Amino acid sequence: MAGGLFIICTIFEQVFMNVREINKNFILYRNEVLQMEFKEKDLVMVNHPDYPELRGLAKVTHAKPGRKLVWISLYKDKNERIAHIDYLKLVGRKRAASKS
Repeated sequence: MAGGLFIICTIFEQVFMNVREINKNFILYRNEVLQMEFKEKDLVMVNHPDYPELRGLAKVTHAKPGRKLVWISLYKDKNERIAHIDYLKLVGRKRAASKS
């Protein structure tokens, strides 16, 4: 009886450790995705499902670290608008000119 209980406890412990490892990896991946930071002059593709005017290629004009809202300038109408980072996809980042 004690041997069977030991085996059940060992199996439960292994399952629990595997679930904890999967959870840890998921949380790390989720945080990595959520930590996406946009910088000024980044080129982004905007796709907001509720606002058709917020679709297309844009340039980030104002962004602060840790903020979920950024100011963008759409190329099609040159107006500045505010957008949540969930609806932005990074297309390109302008690089500083090298001093050679």
